[in-house]
Amino acid sequence: MSISIRGLTHVYQSATESVVALAGLDLDLPSGSVTVVRGPNGSGKTTLCRAVLGLMAPLTGHLRIFDCACGELRCHHRAQIGYLPQKGVVDRNFPVTVLETVMMGRYGTLGLFKRTTKQDQAIALDALAHVGMEIGRAHV
Repeated sequence: MSISIRGLTHVYQSATESVVALAGLDLDLPSGSVTVVRGPNGSGKTTLCRAVLGLMAPLTGHLRIFDCACGELRCHHRAQIGYLPQKGVVDRNFPVTVLETVMMGRYGTLGLFKRTTKQDQAIALDALAHVGMEIGRAHV
């Protein structure tokens, strides 16, 4: 299994209430599968993504990512997972190219204050080619 989740529960606490976002979730996502997570607003979709990425610690339960059960955010297993959060507004004053956006996916493997290398750029270009968005290497 690429991702295995057992008994995952996440609760958001505010000053006045507790809201259960996920309760006792069991889920297995096999390697090579494509999975769609859909549901109404507030049903736990984003919470699930954040949990898989290690951005939120569960109240109960555990996750195994690529057969690794560590809870480290910087684990090299988690660096293999991409996540594009939903945004309703694009800031036109912060221009970014497609290649720069894909290169951002390499930051999880680099570490704090490290710069990307030619190898990171080659990996990003190969990823773009894989989805039919080739960029001429001579123009980079």
